[in-house]
Amino acid sequence: MSKLTTFDISQYLDSKEMTAEYLSHVLKDGDMNELLESIGNIAKYKKRTIDIAKSIYKVKKDEPKIWFTSIKSMAQVLSNDNQNSLQMIDSWH
Repeated sequence: MSKLTTFDISQYLDSKEMTAEYLSHVLKDGDMNELLESIGNIAKYKKRTIDIAKSIYKVKKDEPKIWFTSIKSMAQVLSNDNQNSLQMIDSWH
């Protein structure tokens, strides 16, 4: 019998486009709790990506790999504006 694992959306947000699509679906629902959770998932994705890049975290064999379609997409994820926004959101909690 196979073992079920918990689905973690942050492991699949691998591009700016994917993240925008995810947020767009959440915003359509208009649920503030869902929006806050999605922002947390995006922050988790960014932290995981940085930890992988710094070799702080090693991807397990059953987890999706992170890759970027271009240096530009990676730079957008790590931009100062994104980091500042996440810090502001974090301060609200």
